[in-house]
Order: sequence, then C-alpha cells, then structure tokens
Amino acid sequence: MTAYNLGDEEKTSRKAAIFAKAIKKDEWQLKNVVHMYAMARAMYYLLKISSRLSNRDHDAIVRLIYYCLLRNYSENCNTLYTDVKYADVIGGCELAFVFMCENGQFLIYQILSGVLGYLPNLAQKHVVDQMLLFGGIVKEANEKGFHHFLDTRISTHFNTLLKEVDKNIPIDTGLQIYKDGCAPIIATISKDLENGFSYESDEDELFL
Repeated sequence: MTAYNLGDEEKTSRKAAIFAKAIKKDEWQLKNVVHMYAMARAMYYLLKISSRLSNRDHDAIVRLIYYCLLRNYSENCNTLYTDVKYADVIGGCELAFVFMCENGQFLIYQILSGVLGYLPNLAQKHVVDQMLLFGGIVKEANEKGFHHFLDTRISTHFNTLLKEVDKNIPIDTGLQIYKDGCAPIIATISKDLENGFSYESDEDELFL
C-alpha cells in the first residue's frame, strides 16, 4: 500500500507479485492476521492493479477479501467510537459495501451458493442484508459526526454508491435489527470460508 500510494508503479507491481504469491502459497496464514481491514484493503488494490492474475487466482482473492472483511466486522463490531480501532470498523464497512456492490453476483452464486452450498435465494438475502448493515453503519457514523477517512478513494466511491440507495439504508433501530440478524450469519460464513482455506505444497508453481 505504501508503494501504491506513492505512485511507484514498478515497485508496486513487484510488491504485488510477491504479495499475491504469498497469499496463494498459504491461505491459512490469514487466520492469524491482526488487522483484517488492512489486509482486505491491500488485497482489494491487488485486484485493481494486477492484470496478470489468472481467473482462478482472481476468484480466490475475491473470496479472501470477503473473508477478511467479515472477520474485521466480527472482531470490531462492538468497538466504541472513542477507541482507535473504531476506524477499522468504519473503514472496513465502507470497503465491504463498495466491494460487495462490485462483486455481489459473484459472492451470491460462486461463493455462498457455489462454495458454501447456500440456496441462491438465501445467499442473495445474506449479501443484501450485509450490504444494508455495512452501509447503515457508515451512514449512521457520518450523520453523528464520527468521521474516519482512512482511504479517500474508497470513501469517495462509497459516497457515490450510497447516494443511489440512501433512502433504503437503515440507521438507528432499523440498523440494530440488521446488526442482530447478521452477526451469527457473518460468524458462520467466516468460519466456513476459513475451513476451506488451501495450502500449496509445490513451491515451484507459478502464481503470476
């Protein structure tokens, strides 16, 4: 992310290749990540800048971003706005909303229905509910003045997308319903995704 933010394309490309190869080599290491939002954000930009990922590897990164964003929410959802980690809640929810807008159909049919075996209508409900949850958390925080601009690009994209559906995004009591309903589902999906992590034993296999 440092190389990317500095605009160093050569260094960014080199770092992205190393990063991507390390992820594929051992997905299980993601279980031990301390800052899930930072990891999800790094992988999100990896998708944006890398044109050399195979379709299979691209899909794997999407799956892992989803996992990290769900874990980020589960681990930080009860954080108070006065806590420094509250920024991870808002940043993670912003990114989750943007990411799910961009990859909603894939998450429904390839991940939740395809990999985890949910019925398509239930998978669609989970994705929509999570988008309402994540969007509502950021919307409510903004309305209460709890601003955390961790990534201007993502925040700008989020605000543009939110304008199109703002009247449908819940806050207050309506948002609490989604918090209560989504929490166990998010925990279950996270665990199921984790159980499907892979490990590549062939060190000579090329990722890019």
